[in-house]
Amino acid sequence: MDEICLLALIGLPAVGKTSFCKLLLQIESVPFNVCHICYDEFIDISEENLVNYKEQRDKLLNTLDNKIGAWKSFKIFNETLMKSCSAYKDNGRNRLLILCDDNHFYGSMRYRLYQIARKYGLSYGQIFFDCTLDLALQQNTVREGSHRVPEEVVTRMYTKLEVPDLKNNSWEQNTFTLATENLNKEYISLNLVPFIVRNFAVPLKPLEFPATCPTKQSQVHELDLLMRKHIGTVISKIPPNVNKKQIALVLNDSRKDILDDCKALEHLVDADIRNFLQLFEGKIESVLNGHKLAEDK
Repeated sequence: MDEICLLALIGLPAVGKTSFCKLLLQIESVPFNVCHICYDEFIDISEENLVNYKEQRDKLLNTLDNKIGAWKSFKIFNETLMKSCSAYKDNGRNRLLILCDDNHFYGSMRYRLYQIARKYGLSYGQIFFDCTLDLALQQNTVREGSHRVPEEVVTRMYTKLEVPDLKNNSWEQNTFTLATENLNKEYISLNLVPFIVRNFAVPLKPLEFPATCPTKQSQVHELDLLMRKHIGTVISKIPPNVNKKQIALVLNDSRKDILDDCKALEHLVDADIRNFLQLFEGKIESVLNGHKLAEDK
């Protein structure tokens, strides 16, 4: 493939992400080949395996990263990818669309895909499946038993869902918002296929690293200090009648998760630190909103 586009699908369970992938695969003569990677087929999210969820995601993304690297170096990406994807359709084109079918409810989850795309000079785009909680719960009830998600999980995910922030995240500019009622082949052909084609036209420019730059360890440490400072400032402004300890625990867990994502990157630049910090600030705002404290931030 001469060109590759990573497309992140974003939305609650049962809103139509996998259905979209199947419909796109059915459309004849699209101007790109299609590879569907359904995370659910590679990640076990049963209760006994939840502790390994992040580790499983990292392994899947590292595999994708390595296979793209192999394609860049040896032009063998197509064959190795076909063995591990959920579905593949060869339309006889030199362009390959990789559908990353997951909830991607945290910005940091999809930012990792963006970084892979930037690392190799690929194109990147997002589709946000806009759906109310009530409709998602309703559609979830008609799924087959093995695919049905517990109602409390869907509800909890709805409260945590970080909608693409086109205003503050420059890397999320190529986002298409798809309403559930438009999930049909005609709409996809007329609107989503042109959107994807436009993404192919704007591949990301790989970062150029200077000969001398701060060490990765020092950059991670800098990010950690900034997030700790934010937590301290937020906690100091919380009224005494609010459980400060609980809020601090939640924010520190988010800080650790973001640091883990930061450490997983092969290279870091100032823009990465800023983006991770923005993600953390968004998490702070979400937590404060949950406690009706946003005005005190």
